[in-house]
Amino acid sequence: MFVGLISGTSMDGVDAVVADFAGSRPMVLRSFTLPYPSRLRKALEHIVATGGNTELISRLDFALGQFLAHVALEAVRGVPDVIAIGSHGQTVFHNPEPEGRLPGCTLQIGEPWHIALATGLPVYFDFRRFYVAKGEEGAPLAHILHQRIFSSKGVTLCVLNIGGICNVSVLRNGRAVLSFDTGPGMGLVDEAVKVITNGRYKMDKNARFSKKGNVHEKALAYLLDHPFFCKSPPRSTGKETFGRNLVLSTLKRYPSLKQRPADLVRTTVEAGAVAAARAIKEYSGRNINEVILCGGGRLHPVFVQRFSTLMSPVHVSLCDEKGVDGDSVEGLLIAYLTFLAWKGEYPAKSVFVPVDLPDYVLQRK
Repeated sequence: MFVGLISGTSMDGVDAVVADFAGSRPMVLRSFTLPYPSRLRKALEHIVATGGNTELISRLDFALGQFLAHVALEAVRGVPDVIAIGSHGQTVFHNPEPEGRLPGCTLQIGEPWHIALATGLPVYFDFRRFYVAKGEEGAPLAHILHQRIFSSKGVTLCVLNIGGICNVSVLRNGRAVLSFDTGPGMGLVDEAVKVITNGRYKMDKNARFSKKGNVHEKALAYLLDHPFFCKSPPRSTGKETFGRNLVLSTLKRYPSLKQRPADLVRTTVEAGAVAAARAIKEYSGRNINEVILCGGGRLHPVFVQRFSTLMSPVHVSLCDEKGVDGDSVEGLLIAYLTFLAWKGEYPAKSVFVPVDLPDYVLQRK
């Protein structure tokens, strides 16, 4: 048994999955999400938006580690034979592009020692930094799991994960041949909702706001004119690019949206759907048999309806229709990467607490 813990760019909480990979198809034994405490979430959102400072980032690294340890204990409670835990942590910065003489970088926080101390189990972490250190993107990673659970011989499938950021895996004849971020997902929509409601609402649940709005064509063109869309795959992005600052700059450029706030939310939904459809059509090749949707955004009715229309006549389905719980896919990915790392087939770091640990460092009295 392996445990996967992850919090995505939406920053709404930690997904936990306990899975068994002994058979030909992964078996999920337990799956749940624990929401972030309000103060922790606000602090994480603050450092993503502002960059924070070294003390705040360091303290949040340990505070989040403590929360992850709490989630891990819930995950392993009553589950026998857990071999290891994988913790993705919370991405607070991701830009694999070099800047001047400085290399590309990515940072996930959530001190794994807290998890190891609480559970007594080995903990695997740092699933992205090896690839960024090699000069690659370090994201997305979902194609590694998608290839195992969705691939079919003789067909071309695209698996679109609609999280805070949208990413797509292209599976051709049973193998992943391409994986990249298409652009904004629910993260930009969430930020628009928070801005127009002054933080009273955190997300556009059930299209509460977007279904009342109309697309602002000029604002849509502004969002889709972002330089990110000029990059060819492989490419990756984050809330540094498609987050609160972009929402605020859109409002500043088109102040009439302040009088029609639902239009702002509707426009961010449209931007994500259009960007995803364009990217799939441009880079996935011809003869796509089907697009499978996973991630929290698969339940957003306006996004799914618009994306399906834009992809017509290609069939669009939900991963749940394929027997895969859409709410557990990201946690399952981390559990699977942990399984591979444990076998020595994936580059990740690990920590464990020795059984007999001498007191090398004097303890606080």
